[in-house]
Amino acid sequence: MNTIKILKKHPIGVSQLAIAFLLLLSANQAFLSPPVSGKAHSSIEQQIDQAIKQFASENNVPGMTAAVSKTGRLVVNKACGYANYNDRKPMMPYHRSGIGSVSKIITSLGIMKLTEENPGFSVDQKLFGTNGVMNDNAFTAAYVLGSQQQNRPDWINWYNNMTVKHLMTHTAGLVKNDGETGPIRTYYGIKEDAKIPDDKLVQYHLIHKRLKFEPGSKAEYSNIGMGTFARMVVLAASGKSYGHYIDQKIFQPLGLQGDITNYDHTKDDFDSDRHVLEGGKIKTLKWPSDDNRGLDRVGAAGGWACSARSLIRLMVATDRLSNYKDILKPGTLDQMESRQFRGDKFPHGLGWIVDKDGKRVRHNGAGGGGKAELQKYFPGMISNGVDLGGINVAVCVNFGNIDLGKLKDFAQKLAEITARGSIPSSYDLFPESDPDNNPPKPGIIGSLVAGYKWGEGWSQAEFFKRGEQTYLMLLKEKGFTSKGNNVHINKVNSNGTIGDLVANYKWGEGWSQAQFFNRGDQTYLMLLKEKGYTSKGKNVHINKVNSNGTIGDLVASYKWGEGWSQAEFFKRGDQTYLMLLKEKGYTSKGKNVHINKVNSNGTIGDLVASYKWGEGWSQAEFFKRGDQT
Repeated sequence: MNTIKILKKHPIGVSQLAIAFLLLLSANQAFLSPPVSGKAHSSIEQQIDQAIKQFASENNVPGMTAAVSKTGRLVVNKACGYANYNDRKPMMPYHRSGIGSVSKIITSLGIMKLTEENPGFSVDQKLFGTNGVMNDNAFTAAYVLGSQQQNRPDWINWYNNMTVKHLMTHTAGLVKNDGETGPIRTYYGIKEDAKIPDDKLVQYHLIHKRLKFEPGSKAEYSNIGMGTFARMVVLAASGKSYGHYIDQKIFQPLGLQGDITNYDHTKDDFDSDRHVLEGGKIKTLKWPSDDNRGLDRVGAAGGWACSARSLIRLMVATDRLSNYKDILKPGTLDQMESRQFRGDKFPHGLGWIVDKDGKRVRHNGAGGGGKAELQKYFPGMISNGVDLGGINVAVCVNFGNIDLGKLKDFAQKLAEITARGSIPSSYDLFPESDPDNNPPKPGIIGSLVAGYKWGEGWSQAEFFKRGEQTYLMLLKEKGFTSKGNNVHINKVNSNGTIGDLVANYKWGEGWSQAQFFNRGDQTYLMLLKEKGYTSKGKNVHINKVNSNGTIGDLVASYKWGEGWSQAEFFKRGDQTYLMLLKEKGYTSKGKNVHINKVNSNGTIGDLVASYKWGEGWSQAEFFKRGDQT
């Protein structure tokens, strides 16, 4: 924690000291008592909350998520602090933050999946040459040239014998990072705003970067090995890009698509901001430009972002238990979680760091204003008198300055608290739909339930409800069906398929918008013509909708100016409003947006606001988050 120092050379009065203390207290209030959200079993929740609040406050962590599983069940799913420290936006258990090199575990899972699905591929396969997984002659030519330029003929044999396992265990002899891209762009004539192809990154490395030792003789951490090289391995062995393969084979089977992502996307409500300590103050990094190289550069080695809960979901899919289906076979997991070389200087399994006694595998990660720790315990791992076997722990922080050693110790503390808890075998937070634990996934399209061949020309489809029954209305703006109708209303069945036709109508052509809305228990239909008028000089009709889904009495009709391209109804509290929008042009008063109240009888009431916005807005949609529309 920050402290106040009083210097004798410049004494200050009591009142000044009080002011200074209050200012410091205000600046650090968030760290003194950070908010906690989420769930844990009642036997451990108080201890878990106390531990994460203490850790966050003592280390000035803006925000964090923490999750623990025990024998295949999620028993802790917590968040503490703030997703955005400046705005004091509370951190929720579903918030993503950068996990740095914990991404290597995701990459390793993908590579091990390849060994199961591709009989011709194994981690012992050589990278280069005739039988290599990356058997492009351009790569061989590149390292031959590199050995000649740097007068290291022994490198040719080193590269000839380099394997996938060497990449995954950091024993390939590759340098740690690929460095700045400027020289690569210059060498290959690649423009600044263009993506550098992976094969060019690898070729440049083979020509210009030195090998530090003979593969397999030592271990030295390499992001380029588990980054660009590993991405190329996945592409070469699967025929799919790294991101696509990982999403298809790892994330989608576990329901994690969209939960684990990278910073190459538009920020959404599931993202926490990244923070660093700068000049003694917490700085929120810009999205996504500051300290971000995205999936294209370091994704396989350190570019993923997710919550602690998502990492634990990966763990219970690799625990050999029956609670949730594993994504890898037991033998594959045994290989992945075992040290691959003898001796203390080779601590790596395939992706994992393996303890000497083999009772725990773990990995940490840092980068991009976020850090993470992931631990997996096997039976017989005793810590402070308690067996941690069957426990997985993940901690993700949105802060780049936390000490990784402290993060490691904190994760183990959570494991010890959980191991001591009296948690029944029926307790599991994974199936819950509570937004703290399992937020809804945006944009995920499920299985096709029905397909139809209907006549062409239907210009609008609108769903509405009367009582418990849902209906579909189809409208033709121009033309009619073979039976002379331009409106159909069908029931919608409980399984989502389209049911019986309940009504059809022949209305005048030109209705460009149909919108349903409710006032009290009554449903209404509003029809709007963007161009032209009815024979009675109207371009707006409002009708009641009967309880059986048919269209009832006309309750109002209006003549408004032409050009309104969209009408949308929305509610604030008990009041319904109508928003009208012109995609092109303005009213006689220079406006292109009107908002009116809607009266309790379904008619259009007073104008409450009008605006002149730039042209071209073709779509307006209202939505709610909590109490805010």
